[in-house]
Amino acid sequence: MFAEKVRSFFELRPDIESAAGGAAPPEGAMSLELRGVSFRYPNSEFALRDVNIRVKPGEKIAIVGENGAGKTTLAKLLLRLYDIEPGGAGLNDTIENTGDFGGEILYNGVNICEYDVRALRRQIGVAFQEPQLYALTVRDNMQVYRSASDDTLREALKTVVLDVELDAAVTREFDENGVMFSGGEIAESGTHAELIALGGKYAEMFTKQAENYVR
Repeated sequence: MFAEKVRSFFELRPDIESAAGGAAPPEGAMSLELRGVSFRYPNSEFALRDVNIRVKPGEKIAIVGENGAGKTTLAKLLLRLYDIEPGGAGLNDTIENTGDFGGEILYNGVNICEYDVRALRRQIGVAFQEPQLYALTVRDNMQVYRSASDDTLREALKTVVLDVELDAAVTREFDENGVMFSGGEIAESGTHAELIALGGKYAEMFTKQAENYVR
């Protein structure tokens, strides 16, 4: 079953392609602007409607909302996993006629459709609620989208407080000693103050996250 899923995955062909001569995004932080962005899935209500956002390079923002409010859809649009402009053509009259899509997404003032889509996605880090793990080694899972040195991978594991070897198999589909990652085990319990005083994993992770907000 796993092999069939892998085979099907590699047989997929992307619906969204880069424009001819698509530009490579610049290195480093970019500005982001959404102008009147609307999007809905077939036979559904609008996931996003007339959204306008401006984010300066290096600026940190949080978008909060209930389940189904469109947060994940927004993330996918920023990665250009979906197009708000049919065919990526950017034809406003086409958009207005469909009523399902609309607006513009711009990085550094350039329409998202004008960038090389693969190069753009390499500039963006995203972590969805349900990560996909493959029956490969920890190293291979960490390098699905981009290669990195073992030192870099170990540092990343250290950052998320994950004590596991890079050569360890993930899942037990092919290895009965494979690592099984759980998303809900309780490692420590107590109030915020108690856990901070304990100086354990909660305190370490809280401190790492807080560093991003006090700079």
